[in-house]
Amino acid sequence: MDANLRVRAFWDDLRSSLWFRPGVTTLLAVTLAFVATGVDRNGVYPSGYDLSPDNARSILSTIAGSMLSVVTMTFSIIMVVLVLASQQFSPRILRNFIRDQTSQNILSIFIGTFVYCLLVMLRISDNGKDIFVPVWAVLIAIALALISMAALVYFIDHIAKQTRVSYILAEINRQTVSVMRKARKERSRYAASEDETAPAPDAPREAVRIYSQRVGYVQAIDFAEIVRLASDADLTVQLLRAVGDFVSVHGDFLLAWPADHLPDGLDEKLYALFDIGPERTLMEDQLLGMQQLVDIALKAMSPSVNDPNTAVNCIHYMTNLLIQAAESPDLPMYYKDEEGEIRVICHQSSFEAMVDLAFSQLRHYAAGDMVVMARMLEALYEIALGTTGHARLEVLWRHARLIVRTIATQETDALARQRINTIIKRLARQVGQAAETIMLNVHVN
Repeated sequence: MDANLRVRAFWDDLRSSLWFRPGVTTLLAVTLAFVATGVDRNGVYPSGYDLSPDNARSILSTIAGSMLSVVTMTFSIIMVVLVLASQQFSPRILRNFIRDQTSQNILSIFIGTFVYCLLVMLRISDNGKDIFVPVWAVLIAIALALISMAALVYFIDHIAKQTRVSYILAEINRQTVSVMRKARKERSRYAASEDETAPAPDAPREAVRIYSQRVGYVQAIDFAEIVRLASDADLTVQLLRAVGDFVSVHGDFLLAWPADHLPDGLDEKLYALFDIGPERTLMEDQLLGMQQLVDIALKAMSPSVNDPNTAVNCIHYMTNLLIQAAESPDLPMYYKDEEGEIRVICHQSSFEAMVDLAFSQLRHYAAGDMVVMARMLEALYEIALGTTGHARLEVLWRHARLIVRTIATQETDALARQRINTIIKRLARQVGQAAETIMLNVHVN
């Protein structure tokens, strides 16, 4: 893997782990314990405090024991939340909970306080003439205990908020919007023009096929470095997999041509510019957030949960993401070097792909709920308000036709059909289509 991509992937993995922040805090606690006892050893005592070795040990052991119990309880709560999130919402949102910085920081405070108290206890001495009681260190331990108690109360409040579906959806939306903006900012040097979002030229038959060496999901791609390597070798490279796609060992991965320009070892260098892991991440995957929202909506519509209001809430945030996507052109389908030569041809997450992901599955599983189906049509209308370009408007109208076709197969009352037709008329005017071609028949008894 390329060094820059390796650092980004490593940092993303660290942020998604429960050990990194507590590990750093443990090192800080060790340092603080030695510094505090060192100050006491040098004879700098606070006035008004006279602690015996037994009293100091009692205070520190009480705090350490309490912190150990709190750490155990905190881990138990986190595990319960992860199980609840997996069963109630979607297994694909577990990474979001593990990455939660508030939970990691609070857990770090508890572990750091525990380690600090243990180390200070080891420095207390009452053997003969060598009596040493680190008063400053004990006072710091008491302060840390008070901070830990406040952190515990805040942690309970945070967990109660974090498990609410509205909070989960809002956090998914925030992270996904951030990824979308970051992707466009990082690739601004290759900003898509009208022709760069058009279909790229096909690879010739003699193109060299490069196969995957690992199994997993494409998590990130270093496009700038691929362009540089291809330009230096006077090559054109076609990416057969996009961020978020699954690749298998020895599966098709890249095409490069002309074959006689491919130097030895370049295929390995190109492959190193892809980060492949066991799961999709929000490092560059713009479709993952949409997939998470769809998963939660599908789970809400399942017979075991039967919570259509949660599905409607998901559609609200899906609509926001699609409005954000509609405000910008699609990412380029190919990249050029400084001389204007096409060097990289790729598949990107387009507006059409996001719309398909948002509505295709949900349309099928929510077919019997007219409230959810009507909200999907309203979402298409809201997206159309901020969408320009005939092709994108045609995508929205195509999904409207599919939704209405699904509704037509269900037994619905006249009032629901009238509401659907009202939405269809508004949407048709916005996208420039004839509403009469898809409107439902309304029979009033």
